[in-house]
Amino acid sequence: MRWERNCVQIILVVTACIFMLVLPACEGSDARKSVTGTVQDMVGQKTIERGEKMRKDIDQAMKEEARRLLKMDEQAAGNASQEQATKDAEDVTDD
Repeated sequence: MRWERNCVQIILVVTACIFMLVLPACEGSDARKSVTGTVQDMVGQKTIERGEKMRKDIDQAMKEEARRLLKMDEQAAGNASQEQATKDAEDVTDD
């Protein structure tokens, strides 16, 4: 009889401990989200993420600018070759 009572008390204590550990671990609570955001700010994780995003944006802008400049160079080379061909044609007709 005494061991049954001890067994029930142990089961109640273990159940209470498990309940107390599981309850605050809810991911959906606003307090948990607030605490998580504060901790991330303190350790600088958000700053690092912003810096990486900014670096990616700059890289993308540089690639687009390089493509634009290459396209302009190709057009300029095309115009120069057309002008040279026109001059060569004029030279041939003048002779």
